[in-house]
Amino acid sequence: MEDDGGRAAAGYGGAAGDCVARATAIATSKPYTEVFEALKARHAKYVKRHPDSWEADHMKRRRKAPIEYGCNEKIYAPYLRSLGWQYTRIRERLCLRAGALPPGRLIVALDGHYVAVIDGVIHDTYDSGGAGRRQMEGYWSQGDAEAGIELCRDREAQP
Repeated sequence: MEDDGGRAAAGYGGAAGDCVARATAIATSKPYTEVFEALKARHAKYVKRHPDSWEADHMKRRRKAPIEYGCNEKIYAPYLRSLGWQYTRIRERLCLRAGALPPGRLIVALDGHYVAVIDGVIHDTYDSGGAGRRQMEGYWSQGDAEAGIELCRDREAQP
């Protein structure tokens, strides 16, 4: 399902590498502006505490908000945890396709990209699942995440 998480409606125009903010806004049902600004504020605090980091240098060279060029795990992970979300790392090779994830609202980590998946439906600005061939690294969810991945394994084992 094509979904920008409310980015355009919030007045943020053009393409951007803001997949973490978009996926989070979609999965949490929070307004895009609220999520984007929260991540941006957390990024600014991180850069103040770590002025010699790559991100501080990256911020100096870019004119747009840094999280439009990707968002570091040190920024988004504490934010998602503060909202009651938890991360489940997928240790085996598992691709983003129907039935591969538990039902519910998820933020799925792919290689270099984050996408919202709601009850097995990808919500993004493009088909980021790669026709079921794109490998997942893990996912953020609310509730018992480990039980969710076990449910998926059980489904795949059934004839």
